[in-house]
Amino acid sequence: MKLPEHPKEVTFAATRLRNSGQLDEARDLLRRALKRWPRNIYFWNVLLSCYRRAPKEAEAVFTKMQEAGVEPDRTTFGTLLNSYAETGNPHGADDVLDRMAEHGIQASVISYTTLMKAHGQAANPKGARRAFDQMREDGLQADVKAVTVLINAYAKAGAPDGAEEALQAAKKDGVNPNAMTLTTLMDAYANVSDAEGAERIIHRMQERGVEPTRVSFNTLIKAYAEAGQPAEGEAVIARMQRAGFNPDSTTFRTLMTGYLRADDLDGAQQLLERARNSEPGLPDRVLRELEEKYRHKKQCFELLSQLQRAREEERLRNRTAGLWSRAAKSLRRLKARLPFFAS
Repeated sequence: MKLPEHPKEVTFAATRLRNSGQLDEARDLLRRALKRWPRNIYFWNVLLSCYRRAPKEAEAVFTKMQEAGVEPDRTTFGTLLNSYAETGNPHGADDVLDRMAEHGIQASVISYTTLMKAHGQAANPKGARRAFDQMREDGLQADVKAVTVLINAYAKAGAPDGAEEALQAAKKDGVNPNAMTLTTLMDAYANVSDAEGAERIIHRMQERGVEPTRVSFNTLIKAYAEAGQPAEGEAVIARMQRAGFNPDSTTFRTLMTGYLRADDLDGAQQLLERARNSEPGLPDRVLRELEEKYRHKKQCFELLSQLQRAREEERLRNRTAGLWSRAAKSLRRLKARLPFFAS
């Protein structure tokens, strides 16, 4: 791509490339632009964001940025912080917060939320709660996104009780949960196969006037699937459709997991047929994924059946051999007792 003449055009083009997943092209464009405008902080920050899940490479960009004499700003540190959060590295995220303070930039609610996210990715809800409490000690008011990220840390760790306690603490601070917050709480129950707990949450949503989303219904289906109750998960689809949502790729993937977990190959096969004929059609990659899961489970069943038959045949042979052995012993004893056999 030709280097645009104006810096704003460079930033726009690089951001567009990054957002479309063309990371190498975005990085190349920005590196060429930095040769011409080496102190443009917007270029540096967008380049950092191109290493969203690569903190080591992001740190290298950060170092070159400082060597170029560019002072990092809040966006710089936030982008670097998020790189550690995405990879579940709370220690690296903590270090970024320390460096922010050294540069005179106070951590914000977004900063602490990102730190909580890092702990959540590392399946460390206690660490996320410490970050949440530290945020409040610093005089910052938690928002609904921060609370949702905290609850998600407990959900990922399969700790619904901790998630419930976090929600109650947030309510005392005046934070009202939204659909995403309560859906995340529902996921905490789904991750421990507690379908009843997930049902309680969706009823709480409806009682409080919070409309469940498509994600909410899919999470409830997940709870039944994890519990090996695909029929109950199927029933949720009707509720989902009454709310104005059609089943999507996640719905079919989750139900397939439920049928296979319940060893219901017939149900899985019927689901696969429905997926192939669904309107609007599912992406080909999703259909291939469903077919592969079904085929793999079917092969496992066939192999298990063959193994069971082989074991049964072996037991039968061993039993038959034992019967022949006992019959031969009995015949030898009979020969020894009856003189005419000896002649």
